[in-house]
Amino acid sequence: MVSDKAVVDKVLTYGLIQVGSDAWLAKGQRATPGSIVLIHGNGNEPIGVNDFLQLLRSERGSAINRQWLLYDLRESLEDEFQN
Repeated sequence: MVSDKAVVDKVLTYGLIQVGSDAWLAKGQRATPGSIVLIHGNGNEPIGVNDFLQLLRSERGSAINRQWLLYDLRESLEDEFQN
């Protein structure tokens, strides 16, 4: 994900925020504390999805203890458009 100030400014005019990531699991890069992990669960990134599921299993305790917060962006959009 590449951007510059002009792209960020344009995105902001739509009332959106730009989200980047510091690691692509499908490229073998590892998430670190504080990482934002974006997963394309639509089948375009099966390696990344599998790596994420394995990571989630191995860090299950952290997720249960809310040291990880997982958001499904579709749900927040549905809520926004239903109001």
